[in-house]
Amino acid sequence: MLLKKGFFDRNNSLIWNMARLFDVSFIVISGVWVYMVRFSANISQIPEAYLYPIIVAVILSAIIFPRFKLYSSWRGKQWFSHFRAVFFALLSVLLILTLLFVFLKVSERFSRLWLINWFALSFALIVGYRFLTYLLLIWIREYGYNRRNVLVVGAGALGKSISQNLLTQRSSGYDIALFLDDN
Repeated sequence: MLLKKGFFDRNNSLIWNMARLFDVSFIVISGVWVYMVRFSANISQIPEAYLYPIIVAVILSAIIFPRFKLYSSWRGKQWFSHFRAVFFALLSVLLILTLLFVFLKVSERFSRLWLINWFALSFALIVGYRFLTYLLLIWIREYGYNRRNVLVVGAGALGKSISQNLLTQRSSGYDIALFLDDN
């Protein structure tokens, strides 16, 4: 058995730190790759001036991404809400970086196409790997791993509705352990 019960609980901080590492790695890789394609350059030809915005974007993403709850549990959340959070987190990084360019009066030194393509590719890579992770989690939960037991309070219409939703959406990772009712 590859996954033992409690694997995700025991390795929670490692998993989220890996997500942080993937996020910043994709930002760096995107910035470098887009520069190389845009200017037909190899990696050694990237000017230092273009590396600074990449470093600043990494620092900003380390500060901003947790504010958008990108490193909290995905359990029971719809994929679109996660997609939207990644979009607005990256947009915030882009806007702050652009404002820094303007305030420091260096915006004319950077290609706008490079900047837009860099963030578009970063978004695609981050959303892509997170979507694959989301699908992997659904698959793992379908096979009985990474699940949580819940207590449903109330056996009335609302309690039955909640239990029905939990039973039909096994990918949420919730199992009903007990019903609690005053009747």
